[in-house]
Amino acid sequence: MRRIAPTLVLGMIAVLSLGDATPAEAQGIGRRLRQRAEQKAIQRVENRAEQAMDKALDKTEDALVCAVTDTKCVEEAEKSGKQLVLTDEAANVVGQRGGGSGARHGGVGELRLRPR
Repeated sequence: MRRIAPTLVLGMIAVLSLGDATPAEAQGIGRRLRQRAEQKAIQRVENRAEQAMDKALDKTEDALVCAVTDTKCVEEAEKSGKQLVLTDEAANVVGQRGGGSGARHGGVGELRLRPR
């Protein structure tokens, strides 16, 4: 069974309802349809941004934060397989390592440094 696109349905409704409308009424209906489409587009963008933020927060919730110079902390984080966030002396994030990839293979995980 084929599904009819919502845009097609809205277009058909607009065409059918504009058939008997005066030009002023048609402009009002067109304006309302445009506003509704804009609101839907904004809502979708906001939803996607919120999902991306939730995904990023979920990923870093269990992360271990270590100073770059604290080798013991870095080694423990690598052994645990958790996400590692590296900070400088002022507690600014300077890089991070993906959790698990290096620990499972016995090597050092990929280090991503942030540019200043």
